[in-house]
Amino acid sequence: NILFPYDTLRCVAVDLASWNQSLDSVRFSHVRLLTAAEIEGLTRQIDAELDSQFVKEALEKRDECFGFRNGGSVHSYLWLAKARTDLADQLVVDFDNNLGYIYKVFALPAYRRRGATAAMLQTVMKECKDRGYRGVVACIAATNRPSLRTFRSAGFRVFGTIRIAKLFERYRIFPSPGCKSFGFRILWEAERNLSAQ
Repeated sequence: NILFPYDTLRCVAVDLASWNQSLDSVRFSHVRLLTAAEIEGLTRQIDAELDSQFVKEALEKRDECFGFRNGGSVHSYLWLAKARTDLADQLVVDFDNNLGYIYKVFALPAYRRRGATAAMLQTVMKECKDRGYRGVVACIAATNRPSLRTFRSAGFRVFGTIRIAKLFERYRIFPSPGCKSFGFRILWEAERNLSAQ
C-alpha cells in the first residue's frame, strides 16, 4: 500500500493426527537436521538473511534448521521453532506449545519446484509427529503463491488470515477467527511485553 505499510499473511497448518505420511524415500534421505557448523556455512554460502546474529539467537532458543543436501552441499533449508519467534521488526509469532512453527524457508533457484521444499516440510512434519506435537503451522505472505502451493501439496491447509498495518509507528493486527481457535497470533512488541507480565 502506498499510504502506509500493509501486509496480508495466510496462516497454514497440518493436523498431525490426521496427516497421512507419504514420504518420497529418495528425497527424504537428502533432508536432515543441520549442525551448527553447517548452518554457519550457510551464512556465507546461500542467504544474507542468515547472518551470524540471527543464527546465534535462533540456536540459543533451540530452534532447529533442517536442510536438503545433495552432492555434499546444502541447497535448501527451513527453520523449526518450538517457542515464540520474531517475524519482522517489532512483531513476534506466538503459538500453542504443542505446535511447531516453520519459518525462513529457502531454496536455491535451481532447486525450486523440484521437490526439495516439500521433502523438508514432510521431514519436519514427521519429526514433529514423532515428538507428540498436535500440528505444524506457518505464515506465508498472501502474494507468495508458489510457497502457498508447496505447503498445500505437502498437506497444509489455510486456517486463517492475518492483516498487519503500520500507521504512525504503531502496528494494527487483524487476525481472522480461525487464528484464535488454532492458538496462533502475531503480537506487536509493545503487546508482547504486556502479555508476558
